[in-house]
Amino acid sequence: MTAAHPPRPLLALTIGITGHRTLDPAIEPALTAAIGGVLARVKADVARIAAQQAGHFADAPPQLTLISGLAAGTDQIAAEAALAQGYALAAILPFERARFAATMPAADQARMAGLLARAAHVWEAPAGAAAGDNAYVLAGDVTVAGSELLIALWDGEPERGPGGTAAVVAEAVRRGVPVVHVPSAGSPPELLWAGLDAVPPERLRLDTVPSATLDDAMLARVLAVLLTPPLPATELDIYLAETEQRRRWRAEWPLLLAATGVQPLRRGFLKAPPYRDANRADWADHAQGCADAGVPAEGLDRLEAAFAWADGLATHYAHIFRSGLVFNFFGASIAVVLALMAGLLPGAKVPLLVAELLVVGAVVLNTSIGNGRQWHRRWLDYRYLAETLRLQRSLRLIGAASPPGRDLVGPRRWTDWYALAIWQGLPRPPAAADHAGFAALTRHIVAHELDAQSAYHHLVHHRMHRLDHRLHSGGQALLILTGLIGVGTLIGLIVAYGAIKPYSLELSLLSAGLPTVGGALFGLRGAGDFAGVARRSQATAERLARVADVLRRADLSPGFAALALEEAAAIMLADLAEWRSSYADRKLAVPS
Repeated sequence: MTAAHPPRPLLALTIGITGHRTLDPAIEPALTAAIGGVLARVKADVARIAAQQAGHFADAPPQLTLISGLAAGTDQIAAEAALAQGYALAAILPFERARFAATMPAADQARMAGLLARAAHVWEAPAGAAAGDNAYVLAGDVTVAGSELLIALWDGEPERGPGGTAAVVAEAVRRGVPVVHVPSAGSPPELLWAGLDAVPPERLRLDTVPSATLDDAMLARVLAVLLTPPLPATELDIYLAETEQRRRWRAEWPLLLAATGVQPLRRGFLKAPPYRDANRADWADHAQGCADAGVPAEGLDRLEAAFAWADGLATHYAHIFRSGLVFNFFGASIAVVLALMAGLLPGAKVPLLVAELLVVGAVVLNTSIGNGRQWHRRWLDYRYLAETLRLQRSLRLIGAASPPGRDLVGPRRWTDWYALAIWQGLPRPPAAADHAGFAALTRHIVAHELDAQSAYHHLVHHRMHRLDHRLHSGGQALLILTGLIGVGTLIGLIVAYGAIKPYSLELSLLSAGLPTVGGALFGLRGAGDFAGVARRSQATAERLARVADVLRRADLSPGFAALALEEAAAIMLADLAEWRSSYADRKLAVPS
């Protein structure tokens, strides 16, 4: 059954744990209580948010998950506390489980085995992907990438080596993940987070990260930032109430593309397919390629539905906004021509003036309706949202990758909140069995995402460059023709007045009408910024191609692959941000 509206995200929160393996037995009970207290307060705050934001989340209980490496000490203590409070447990292991268990005493091995039996998800680093300390680094990166909040039972000392507690905390700080620091000496917990001072997190170190005492109010503030939409939520509410718009009742934009030879009219161009059907083949191919690499892309139905709705609605509003833009410029030029004809044809003055007023009224009404219904804003927002969601299907599968915009520093728009809320509700990513499987997955993602997006941007560059060139050439040709008519008329009046005089009305109309239409073509060209779109698309395609070459390397580590794919995502979203900024002030307007 087709959903009537865009899907609401699940209310989900994942907490990571990192900490020392060896704890002081005298204060271990107090540390255990501190971790359990944080988990309990989080659970209570999330339940309160669920009640307050019921209209913005799916009708399902909140999903609370703890990510633990299940190492002796802190990891196992936190895992047991979380399970006792109803959290799901996701285990992130640096090696295959038997090999990892062999690094622990017998009692801790048994404790780990019991926790694995109760875990909802187990991720084991691909065999051969990382060795020694690098395996712990990878497990820490996966933990941070998969967590919205990190609890660190930490002595506050600098890093003693790669993959240790301090290194995991430093990675969380760099990625903008709030860190609840539970000092191993037993002092009160504190919050470490770039968001406390709105500082770019990538610039921070452990000794410069802003901190604050973690009381109930501070924890509630952090969770509100992580989980609740920015206010006012009017635009989010409009989006969640959208319905499928399959009838494309405006034809001006596709007719312009056909008239300029940019894109032929397609059969049924005034009717869109169901949103879920439009991209089903693409998502099925993506899932099949992942499965062939041994990493099934399962549990992404809500993400696929969210993307399909955002993509379908973005296409719809782009269609009607651009059609409205074409109508306004050509309607204004027609109104001018009608006014000229009324002045030159006294006998038809009244009907021509009535026609002029009707055309002007239609332009004003088109502008009023388009701006009132926010065609422009909805197109920009929904396209940005769709492309943000598209990237998540591959970023999630890499394991150590995070989506752009997750640092939560600075002002947020509802699109950022919705995309991150969808991300937070995605299932834990599976791991490839070995490095060969991971390499196959990476190659598939490069081919399906990066190469496809690069080809798309090359196509956009080609089409928009051609459209800009055709509009420029057409407008220029009309102006040149006007000049030739003027010169010809002048010469004719001088040397053959009697022959030219009978055609003076037609020549006057052409001399005034042609530059008016030419001006409409130039105005449409400027308002559409087609040259700018073409230039940005070409630059984006070239940058994506360079990242794709890096990701094709056979010796690529999972950690570096995650960074490279994050860079590709940042490139695509930077292009979208620049495009959205360029178009932000190009709303429908009545041409002067």
